[in-house]
Amino acid sequence: MTMMDNLRIIAAVVRREARLVASSRTITTIVILAPLFFSLFYGTIYLRKGENQIAVVVVDEDRSQMSLELIRNLDGHQMMAVMVTTPDLETGRHKFRMLDAHAVVYIPSGFQRSLARGEGADLKVYLNASRFLVANDVYKAVTEVAATIGAGVRLRFLQSHGYSLGQAMGLIEPLRLDLRSIYNSPETYGDFLLPGVLVLILQQTLLFGLAQSIGREREKKMLAELLQVAGGLWRAMIGKGMFYLLLFCAYAFFAYVVLFPLFNLPLNGNIAALAAVTLLFLLAVVACTLLVGTFFPTELSAFQATLFTSYPIFFFTGYSWPLLSMPWLLKGVAVLLPTTPYLQAVSRLGRMGGSWGEIWPQAAHLAVLLIVATIGAWFLWRRMLMTASDTASA
Repeated sequence: MTMMDNLRIIAAVVRREARLVASSRTITTIVILAPLFFSLFYGTIYLRKGENQIAVVVVDEDRSQMSLELIRNLDGHQMMAVMVTTPDLETGRHKFRMLDAHAVVYIPSGFQRSLARGEGADLKVYLNASRFLVANDVYKAVTEVAATIGAGVRLRFLQSHGYSLGQAMGLIEPLRLDLRSIYNSPETYGDFLLPGVLVLILQQTLLFGLAQSIGREREKKMLAELLQVAGGLWRAMIGKGMFYLLLFCAYAFFAYVVLFPLFNLPLNGNIAALAAVTLLFLLAVVACTLLVGTFFPTELSAFQATLFTSYPIFFFTGYSWPLLSMPWLLKGVAVLLPTTPYLQAVSRLGRMGGSWGEIWPQAAHLAVLLIVATIGAWFLWRRMLMTASDTASA
């Protein structure tokens, strides 16, 4: 059989798979509508990427010129909005407990007097740490404002005692810290999370759709027909997987060409390397799904079994929590997931401006998963199709 004959048969299997997908409303929804809908839906949620104008309450017991200056600076910071200023600490605590404010800044009585004497003063901040991202943003904002005002107070104090401007600046900052955030300089949660979410949507919708398709073939006793159309095991597997590979290559192209610019996500690395590792990733996901899909006897069982895998897979990849901090057993699970090396590669190519030199270990990881999953799928498909043929003959 010539190469052209093989290609024509594989194309016939791809067309048959397209008809099978169209015959199932569930699979059609998952592989046609869900990738686009969820990509746009989740992307819109994180469109602003970071929080600002976080509501805080200021309890000002000092009611001095210095405390008023501090309040103005707090309210002027882009991260915070002072919603209430009150001399009563209990009022501030009530707002905090009712979640009307995410932080309470407490300025004690004698605040200005202590600063004027050079004694230093305590500025207490109560943070709602149940939302740790918001709490961290408020903490950094209050620290910036307090440090700026504190530096001004120390400068005036030292100058009033005869120090020159240069001497006073040296005493205020004997050690200057130059802290720079790279690869996510705005430090926004959206720039960190959205690429991972988009990748997870691609993988999971492919997994759901192809696994249910295999389950539907077995449930409707259509495997013998598939084997007859394909005329061989390899062509059956390649043709069935090819439909999803082509479809999700198009979705990946849409994600990187349309969604990344739409949501202003960074894509600074080598585009050719990104395209190659994305193709490897999709091939590995198809191979792994062809492998695990053989364990589902019906379309419904495939849907039920794969439905609850999204969150575990996302956590196992080490994207939201470092792999080094996970138990050794979970690290072993992470190694078996194509998402783990691919998300590492996307981070390096997207945010860090990497090239082939930085992602070749991840590409090799995906290639190994592809080979191992393909070999495993071949043995399981061989047994499954032989059983289906024997059943059809009987």
